[in-house]
Amino acid sequence: MDAETLKLILEQAGGFAIAIVVLLRLEKKFDLLTTEIQKLLTELDRFITNSGGKSQ
Repeated sequence: MDAETLKLILEQAGGFAIAIVVLLRLEKKFDLLTTEIQKLLTELDRFITNSGGKSQ
């Protein structure tokens, strides 16, 4: 294996590692967003239940 091939392999591996880190961070943000949406839906359900579904 020559130096140029090794350099190319290392560059590709580095790019792959960066992509994995970015995806893991996005996954964490989506989990937080999902949790917040669930809280909002619960709050909306309480509001609708407490108001009896009547328009105000």
